[in-house]
Amino acid sequence: MATLQWDHAVQFVNQPEAAIEIFAGQQLRAVAGGRHPGWGTRNALSYFGLTYIEFLAIADPERTARRDGQIPPFARRRTAAAGE
Repeated sequence: MATLQWDHAVQFVNQPEAAIEIFAGQQLRAVAGGRHPGWGTRNALSYFGLTYIEFLAIADPERTARRDGQIPPFARRRTAAAGE
């Protein structure tokens, strides 16, 4: 039987910097991640051993919208809101 191993969770946010500040206020650490130019997104990360939480935000709504057929439905709502 195969063993399932958790990699990471994704939390969609408007501003990854805000997640970093909120975590710091709770004595948790999150750091600026990077940009995903092909997807039009950027992130911050909080590591817990070999797993992590990714705080994902739309950086380029037009680029993200072009990837619409390749992103899950729950992310499409965030993409639409970012373009407003």
